[in-house]
Amino acid sequence: MLASSVMHSFVVVMIAAPPAAQYRIESRPVQRIEAILRYAVHGPKLKAKEWVFVMPVPGKSAAQTDIQSISKPTSEIIADLSPLKRPLMRFRIPATNPEKQQKAAIEIAYRATLHSRRLVLVPANQAVGKGYKLTETERRYYLSPTDSIDWKSAKVQDWIKQNGLQRKQNEGAVDFARRVFQVIRAKYGYVYDFQKERKASVICDAGKTDCGGLAVLYAAVLRANGVPARLLFGRWAESAKPTNGVFFYQWHVKSEFFDRFAGWVPVDLTLAISADKTEDGRFSFGFDQGKFLTLHVDPDLRFDTIYYGKVTEAALQMPKVWVIGDGTFEGAQSDQSWIVKKLP
Repeated sequence: MLASSVMHSFVVVMIAAPPAAQYRIESRPVQRIEAILRYAVHGPKLKAKEWVFVMPVPGKSAAQTDIQSISKPTSEIIADLSPLKRPLMRFRIPATNPEKQQKAAIEIAYRATLHSRRLVLVPANQAVGKGYKLTETERRYYLSPTDSIDWKSAKVQDWIKQNGLQRKQNEGAVDFARRVFQVIRAKYGYVYDFQKERKASVICDAGKTDCGGLAVLYAAVLRANGVPARLLFGRWAESAKPTNGVFFYQWHVKSEFFDRFAGWVPVDLTLAISADKTEDGRFSFGFDQGKFLTLHVDPDLRFDTIYYGKVTEAALQMPKVWVIGDGTFEGAQSDQSWIVKKLP
């Protein structure tokens, strides 16, 4: 007798991971401002022949539009030497009399319309729209390591692994960026140190840092996971004022990351740590009140000083100054003011 054979068939069901949530940015103009920066340098032991000042030209973005930059004396516009070609004002002021051999000053009036932004979840039954796209140059740049955002370093890579900050399969840019935000917010304190080095490989083990350090670390983790991210260097749209006995000139650094449906999403880790008392950080992640003027995007601007060759500056929230001539900077002093008013 032959044993009968039984054929069994199996159906393999592939269960796909749920699609990532989709978001959009709601935005509206909230104020038009004029911010006037005045900056002067006095060197009693200098005999200058020419002064060179450099400051950024703010760019248009979802957070600021209708921008004007008016300088005294007249400046020339140059591009920084990175692929972004960020615009800069370069002042060349000849020392035409004995007073100008020891003292030089510039004034810049920035005018801009500032916009609030709020990240919102798109309901599953609503169309999200065609979204946004970076140019290939922008995408490559905002994923690349830089002098400051050195995400390929062994220290940063180890820190990412230790904190479980590898992007998961099907984890959307917003959800991953929120997870990184929450980890850094929980692990870091805020401390300001003007002299501190702000490289991601230094910051990742620090436990405390300032707005620039927090933004650098955040960008490093996102870029390492394929999410374009950048820093916003600028000043609050509020006049300088005394704080704890010294003047605060409203310098600040914020973050943004890119999502293909929402575009550039605002993040402020400093506010999250020092002021936002909500459990989920709703006032510092995906939220911008429209009270900040971005002077330049990302650190490490490289440009020609004319007399001293090409230099790289991590930030330009206040002017950089060079002088050609005789004498020394011994006893030199600088003075600045930052006055902001609302325009009709």
